[in-house]
Amino acid sequence: MKPNKKLLLSVAIATGIFYAACRKTDSAVTPPPSNSVMEEKFFNTHRSNDATEKALISYLQRVNNQN
Repeated sequence: MKPNKKLLLSVAIATGIFYAACRKTDSAVTPPPSNSVMEEKFFNTHRSNDATEKALISYLQRVNNQN
């Protein structure tokens, strides 16, 4: 049995294309948001006028600033 050269070439090209398409690329990844932005969003979004919530948030901010 003689291997068909066109078939082997097709399989090699398909394998190369498949490898290139599935390869992980880090260039398109956006950097994660900075900690200060996340902290600001965590402590200041969707807040109510509840005194207990305000006390808890201020306590968490003090603990977070100590570390």
